[in-house]
Amino acid sequence: KPLVVNPGAQGRSCANVGQDCTDSGCCTSPGYKCYAKNQWWASCKQSCSPGIDHSEPKKYQTPWSCKELGERTPGESKKCSAKGEACQHTKCCEDPGMTCFEKSSDWASCKPACEPGLDMTDSDAEPWSCKALGPTTPSAASWVQDHCAAKGADCSKVQCCQTPGHQCYLKGEYWGQCRDKCTPGEKMFAWDEPWNCSALGARTPASTTAVKMPVQPWVVDRCAKSWGECTHSNCCLGVGQSCFKKNENWATCRMDCNSTEGAIEENQTWSCDRLSAPSEGLALIGYPSLYCVSVMRIEGYEPDLLKAQMKVGGGIFGCDGFDVVADGVISLGKLADGTEVKTKDIPPIKVGVSQDGTAANTLLFMKVWDQIIKKQRFRNYDWTLKVDPDAVLHP
Repeated sequence: KPLVVNPGAQGRSCANVGQDCTDSGCCTSPGYKCYAKNQWWASCKQSCSPGIDHSEPKKYQTPWSCKELGERTPGESKKCSAKGEACQHTKCCEDPGMTCFEKSSDWASCKPACEPGLDMTDSDAEPWSCKALGPTTPSAASWVQDHCAAKGADCSKVQCCQTPGHQCYLKGEYWGQCRDKCTPGEKMFAWDEPWNCSALGARTPASTTAVKMPVQPWVVDRCAKSWGECTHSNCCLGVGQSCFKKNENWATCRMDCNSTEGAIEENQTWSCDRLSAPSEGLALIGYPSLYCVSVMRIEGYEPDLLKAQMKVGGGIFGCDGFDVVADGVISLGKLADGTEVKTKDIPPIKVGVSQDGTAANTLLFMKVWDQIIKKQRFRNYDWTLKVDPDAVLHP
């Protein structure tokens, strides 16, 4: 950006954010003012709290004097974008740890991280370039947890707080405490000393929890299965799997790929270029994703139990994926989206009586697991649960 001249700077070129403004005493960005840290450094900020800046690396953690070196640049300061909002125009994010990443020429958004290619949580199957359009919003430096005051402890000496979003406020002359807010004169108890509420140091940047969003339905039809060809889809269903390239005409979904000297002979023919980020699997409802299986007899009370669960979306039907294995094929009805649920049968297995008087069904369940492993569907989920029809499951 071209430098502008602040009328109060007596003709000197003003500083951009991040540059030293000791000599100029002015800033190019609207709404910013030049604040001194010490006699050797000053920087353009929207505001400044005397003391340690928690977002600075430990080697730079000397206190700020916050002496004002000039006038605030006229105009309103740029409002940064919130998580998930468009940021192609602001090019900055309001939440700590977030960066404005470009998806295309028409869209950019604030995210904690970005890997080029498809984002399985997106509403559409369009790739991200992941070009960073601005700096990452600072979060609390690693030294804060070791150096600053814990919740409830006196912070008047260190003048900083471990808890994200908290500020050290002075209660009396010799005691301060980390709080999210403080009203001068307030008392915790009637007999208590009123709070002074003078702020000591800077507020610790709030933390941003990286909440995983569910995978979108388009993933089911587009992305490739384990060891499936993924040259054109550039995405995989298997949890943790990536699309690895063999050559210009072939790529498959696998956990890893090693084409270096000493690798198995087959891998030495692969380029092993990774064409997609590791898959989140089919977490269509939430994380961790669940694949739930029930085994039932088509005669008796068990079909009615499962039909009742399916009607309310409970039991295994509240999982990200499910299957019902039975000694025959019957329909359990339709889901809310109209999908018919049919049981998957296994070869007839004779079930006897054990010496303890219980069902001798070990071989039966071995055959069930054989079928599950053969279908490989379990690889698309974080956990596989086997749930009896009469068991209560609350996913």
